[in-house]
Amino acid sequence: MWEWYRERRRELYRRQRHKRSVFLHLIRDHRGLVTVSSLAKAANISPQEAQAFLDRAVAKYHGNSPQLIDGEYYYLFDID
Repeated sequence: MWEWYRERRRELYRRQRHKRSVFLHLIRDHRGLVTVSSLAKAANISPQEAQAFLDRAVAKYHGNSPQLIDGEYYYLFDID
């Protein structure tokens, strides 16, 4: 049981690192602009998971609240 728990924690940590890495690459490549669909596609995650990640990232990475344009949520992050 303990081994299953540890493996599950490792997998969750690995997935979080992967999402963060993809997110940081998208910010750099798109000059701070990230959409829910671009993160979901690049990180191979659901749009709901991508939006939840971006909502948390707004506070952590000093981003702007999402703007809904043509049915897509856009997030803008400062890339000084």
